[in-house]
Amino acid sequence: MCVGWKVGETNVWIAIARLLYCFDFHEVSGEPIDTMRIPQLTKNSPPFSAKVTVRSQAHAALIRKDCEAAANAVY
Repeated sequence: MCVGWKVGETNVWIAIARLLYCFDFHEVSGEPIDTMRIPQLTKNSPPFSAKVTVRSQAHAALIRKDCEAAANAVY
């Protein structure tokens, strides 16, 4: 087992939480969600379309601030 597995798993959950906190996800009308689509047979096309919007201007500012901090990080 990878020694960094727990760190990786935690980072994935943090990323998911941030996405759900900052964005609204909506179904695109007229395009049903097809849960039976097999990506390997459809050349990895997505099983459904989604409209993603920022929840508010405050959320947009938070996203910009976090992205700017990540872009300016020196390692």
